[in-house]
Amino acid sequence: MRLYYIQHVPFEGPGSIEHWAKSRKVTLIPLRVYEEDPFPDLSPADDRPSVIDGLILMGGPMGVDDIKQYPWLTEEKEFIRNVIGMKKPILGVCLGAQLLAQAFGARVFPHRQKEIGWYPIRFTDESLTTHIFKGVSPEHCVLHWHGDTFSLPDSSVHIASNKTCENQAFLVDDQYLGLQFHLETDKAGLAQLVENCASELRPPPQNALATESLAGADYATVSTAEDLLVNLANLEANSKLMSQILDRLFLNRPANETKKI
Repeated sequence: MRLYYIQHVPFEGPGSIEHWAKSRKVTLIPLRVYEEDPFPDLSPADDRPSVIDGLILMGGPMGVDDIKQYPWLTEEKEFIRNVIGMKKPILGVCLGAQLLAQAFGARVFPHRQKEIGWYPIRFTDESLTTHIFKGVSPEHCVLHWHGDTFSLPDSSVHIASNKTCENQAFLVDDQYLGLQFHLETDKAGLAQLVENCASELRPPPQNALATESLAGADYATVSTAEDLLVNLANLEANSKLMSQILDRLFLNRPANETKKI
């Protein structure tokens, strides 16, 4: 199996997805748009098999419509639509989820507040009836790092939510999955995020007055670097959940779905 993944910045790589791919003997092919990697030709040809079996869209600090600053977004959006047209499964993470939502006609917009840190999510009752999430524990503590959010695409299943952000995940046709949160981040990836996006984090309080001044909406759901880096107990559980999702999305699909791919 050949899975392409689109990486938008050097410090948001595949993380535990790469460990999963090695253990399953899945070929992961990077498309590093920040290095201007060319997108593959997906046009059909009788003399060669399909060049792609699935697609993973990683995160990034840019917005889905920041095309002037990141012109490759235009080509990436077309590439995503082409993969959808080929009925190949897609996983989108954070920015990737927003791009996937937009590809299905949903709206992407700034959320009322940033959500950065280890916060719980709850999977919806409907999500737990799907092939991908059947049997999953309904509550998980996951890594969030986003300022934008999305409306749900038409005909999608609302997968997860929390008290800060209603639309945390969605699933279309049981094979296009958008996760606003980061299950893929490993310890090294988290350190890179903190290093490269430190300006987004809550500054450490220096005294009681500073602590009180940071209690408003701007920082209510934003962690400090220290809180992010010391609370690593959920990484292993998140990695296991990520592996289960990847298995079911890309490898162990129902027979009637596999025929479509």
